[in-house]
Amino acid sequence: SFKQFIPSKRHHFGIKLFVLCDCETGFLLDFVVYCGQQSHIDTLDNLGVSGLVITTLMKQYYKKGHIVYMDNW
Repeated sequence: SFKQFIPSKRHHFGIKLFVLCDCETGFLLDFVVYCGQQSHIDTLDNLGVSGLVITTLMKQYYKKGHIVYMDNW
């Protein structure tokens, strides 16, 4: 149920992961496996899916002086 069809990739089927990493060490801090509607992502009214993923991953780092860098998704 968590295998996704991604037409832009060379291998069209795969697992979509949203990952939070430390940019200095490269360590994985947290991740979310995308499972469509069953994904464990916080819900807020005014954010899209990308904003909800970021707020879910960054929840434990709020107001601690961190800077978030992300790609164009």
